[in-house]
Amino acid sequence: MEAKPIINRVDNSGLKLVDFSEITRNENIQSLDLVDWLFKGLIVKEDLFKEHLENLKTEDLQGASVFVFCSKPVIIPQWCYMLVARYLSPICKNIVWGDIKDLKHTIVLSHINSNIGEYKDERVIVKGCGDDFYPNTYFQVADILVKEVKSLMYGEACSAVPIFKRK
Repeated sequence: MEAKPIINRVDNSGLKLVDFSEITRNENIQSLDLVDWLFKGLIVKEDLFKEHLENLKTEDLQGASVFVFCSKPVIIPQWCYMLVARYLSPICKNIVWGDIKDLKHTIVLSHINSNIGEYKDERVIVKGCGDDFYPNTYFQVADILVKEVKSLMYGEACSAVPIFKRK
C-alpha cells in the first residue's frame, strides 16, 4: 500500500502568517549603555559626552538595530537623546531608547509598515504563543492591519481567535 503524502492544510489555506519572533529573529541587535559616558558615572558633562560619541566604534552598529539605555538611574538631559540619535541614525537600521522589548516592538512595526502591500485583502493570522512582546505591539499591529486585510485572527491556525472580518 502506497503512503499518501502529508498535506499541510494550513499552508494551503491562503492564510498569511505574521510571526513577531520570526520578524525579529535575524536582526543584528546591539545595545549601547551610556553609563560609561557619564562623569564619575553620575552626571553628563557636555564635552565628555560628545567626546565619547565622536569616538564611538561603529563597526558593530552598521546596519544593526540598537537599543540605547543607561544602566544607572541618573538624569540625562533631553539634548543627549537627540545627539545620540543623530549619530546612530545614519548607520543603524533601527534605534530606540529603552530595552530589547522596545526595540523588538519597533522592528515589528517597521516590518509591517514596510510590507503592508503583502497583507492587502488577505486573511492574516498573528501568531500567538511566541516570545514576550508588549501588548502595545499587538495593539498597533492590529490598528495597521485592520485597515488593509480581509480578515485578522490571533493564535494558531487550528484555534485562532477572530479579531476582524471585512463585510
